[in-house]
Amino acid sequence: MDEAVREFGGEWLVWEIDDTCVAVTFHVDEAESNHKPWLGIIIVAPLFRGRGVARAVVDELCFRKKEQLVLFAAVPISAYEWLDFLGHLQFEQYGVQKDLKEREFLILTRSLTTNK
Repeated sequence: MDEAVREFGGEWLVWEIDDTCVAVTFHVDEAESNHKPWLGIIIVAPLFRGRGVARAVVDELCFRKKEQLVLFAAVPISAYEWLDFLGHLQFEQYGVQKDLKEREFLILTRSLTTNK
């Protein structure tokens, strides 16, 4: 985990309810590529899936950086489940980008002004 922090300058957070870990996230407040916030990963504990935890966590991340307008995320185009999941969290398609290995990723954005 420390390697991601060094490489991307991000932050790992553990999200708890009543001292129980319900989710873990990695996000970058200001990516080197575009100086915007990015969601790197969100993992919700199996017992808490489908209960609105992911939406609450993303909402909290969104409203931490009031001077920014969007939160970005990238997903391999073939990862349909992740695209559907992020769609439920109000992310929308922004574009397609290839990495250095020519793999295609769908770039998604979520307005930081979206009401909770």
